[in-house]
Amino acid sequence: MSPNKTWSGTAAMLIMPAVVGLVLPERMALWSLVLGGVALIGDLWVSLIKRLSGQKDTGSIIPGHGGLLDRLDSHIMALSILGFY
Repeated sequence: MSPNKTWSGTAAMLIMPAVVGLVLPERMALWSLVLGGVALIGDLWVSLIKRLSGQKDTGSIIPGHGGLLDRLDSHIMALSILGFY
């Protein structure tokens, strides 16, 4: 979906919640892993929407970073799931 996504960035979105989960109680550690995966899905989802619409950036507020939505996409998805919980 997003050819410019680096494997290291994808790994970081999955590994960092696992590392944080090591210091949390078991139930919170599980949520950390779930939210890490959901954040990755949110990031890829916005990339797919941009690709399908033919847009490179979602705005020009932060030049060279794909727009403001690209900085918040994973947070929006993860916070939505967390809020639902």
